[in-house]
Amino acid sequence: MDSSLYKIVKVLIENGSTTTDELAYLEDVGNRTIENRIKDLSSVLQDTATIKKYGNTYSLVIHKYDDFLKIKTSFLRGELDLNDPTIRKNSIINSLLKESDYVSIDQISDEIGLDKRVINHTLNDLKDHLKLYTATVDNKRGKGLKLNFNNEAFALLLLRNIYQSNRQYIDAENFKSNKNMLSDLSLEKRLVSQIALNMTVLMQWRKKHEKITDYISEFNSLWDVKNKKIIELKEVFSNIFVDLTDSEVTFLLSPLNLSKNQYLDNNLVDKYFKENEKFIHGSLEKSIVNYGLKTDVVYDRIKWHVLFLINRGILREKNNEVLPKDISEKYPVAFEFALSLTKIIENKFNIKININEINYLVLYFETAIENLTEKNKDNTLRLALIGKYRPSVKDFIVGQFKDILPNCEVNSFKTAEEIDTDKKYLFILSQHPFKYKNVPVVNTNILFRKDALSILITIALIQEYIEEGKATIIRYDLFNMSYYELVQELVNNLVDDQELLPDFYEKWTKREKKSNNVISNGIAIPHAVDSSGKKRVLLSFGIVKEKAVYNKTRLKLVFLIGIPYDLDDSLVEVISRVYDLISMISRNQVLFENAENYDNHQPFIQMLEGI
Repeated sequence: MDSSLYKIVKVLIENGSTTTDELAYLEDVGNRTIENRIKDLSSVLQDTATIKKYGNTYSLVIHKYDDFLKIKTSFLRGELDLNDPTIRKNSIINSLLKESDYVSIDQISDEIGLDKRVINHTLNDLKDHLKLYTATVDNKRGKGLKLNFNNEAFALLLLRNIYQSNRQYIDAENFKSNKNMLSDLSLEKRLVSQIALNMTVLMQWRKKHEKITDYISEFNSLWDVKNKKIIELKEVFSNIFVDLTDSEVTFLLSPLNLSKNQYLDNNLVDKYFKENEKFIHGSLEKSIVNYGLKTDVVYDRIKWHVLFLINRGILREKNNEVLPKDISEKYPVAFEFALSLTKIIENKFNIKININEINYLVLYFETAIENLTEKNKDNTLRLALIGKYRPSVKDFIVGQFKDILPNCEVNSFKTAEEIDTDKKYLFILSQHPFKYKNVPVVNTNILFRKDALSILITIALIQEYIEEGKATIIRYDLFNMSYYELVQELVNNLVDDQELLPDFYEKWTKREKKSNNVISNGIAIPHAVDSSGKKRVLLSFGIVKEKAVYNKTRLKLVFLIGIPYDLDDSLVEVISRVYDLISMISRNQVLFENAENYDNHQPFIQMLEGI
């Protein structure tokens, strides 16, 4: 069975009945391809299992479970031959967790079909991962390998995560039986699966190991011990397991700590809200107070997410919900707030927080920022309209502006000579070309090209920010051939020009590990907090002159952004416009070329040439 066929089996096992459209979407192929694969799969399964079709829906019926399991195991070995690092690591750990004593490398090799040299190499890569679970691998000559845990409760968490990522390791019959036992309790479907999985994990552990008495470090249960469902759950556990320890019961019930549910003890929840607020307050105060956000208001928004984020981290549970990959680029200020907060949480609880958790925090922070920005919107943007227009045409033009800049003021003049020179204009719309200071003067035809109008407004606003000292734009040619060296070269140039301090590069490399800042069309956007004390947003154009490739992408432009340490809402608006500009450059070839040819000695409105 090749990987494409196995994926269909996996989906049908995990999801139950699935439509052709759903399978096609999951596999990123056409419906006809799925139908052909189903035929191939049926010939592989023969009388072991049948794929039944009802209308446009497929379901899997297994007739000979043992034979079916052999087919799955055979495929697993084939997948290992494909050198999948995740499956390789999990397979080795799973083999070690099955035994209480030493396991020879020959035994592991025979069981999972891996070369002994590959196993030894993989063990070196496993050290950091196992450290998260207080585990180390003891390797003794003549005896083999053994997993040792400083806290054996983490062995259950490790085995559970292996089962979650590779369902083929699970004893499917036990899992199904456990789900059936819980089904009579009328629990939510998600909780039934999670608790049944934990029961299956403990069953596997108890086959070869002693009872676990260690408690999960830093873990505090939130469920109500007097709740009728909790009492019923414990009765189910006691009927299955002999002499359950408190720590084992805690592990079995731990899914109740991961999300809002009716089994939580409100008093306990309030207690940990207050405890979390004490240590989080300092981080929030430090990162958001200069922006004008109220710490208590922001904490009230994020307290539930933080509570479960901490619990997921303590339980080594991953948040697998997928958010857009560009969140850190789209909301850089909120991303910095989120990084600051997660660093405090990681240090306090000795946990690692994954990027999905951070992205959720970004969305919470961004909501708070946008609410504040909405209240403080600048109403002074002024545009000039020059020419003789009928009232209906003038109303149309003003309406076009208002669609994009709802709070703008439009002043109308018949000729350029009538312009009020005491007033400041964002740009001027005219039927006839002329020059007016550094203000863009554009033809009325731009109104009929909405993308061009958006570009005009963005560039005109940034020009104004530059004149107000809120933004600095500077260009350099770069000659290195790797992403990190290019950024280092760009930072060095900016340090030489006294725009940045040398620590910027180190700050950026630390945050780069949380998010890849290379986007489409060969554009990279390294950004970090600028500790130079300058109260302006820095945007530096780095033009890549040599062939540089990163993550299979040919780099052409590096847009480095320095975010001031002390922010107010006007600077956040500047950052937002800068990111809008970069997004426009990535999509518009004329803007792209204008960025490549940018002249530091000319006004920023040079970016409008050819638009």
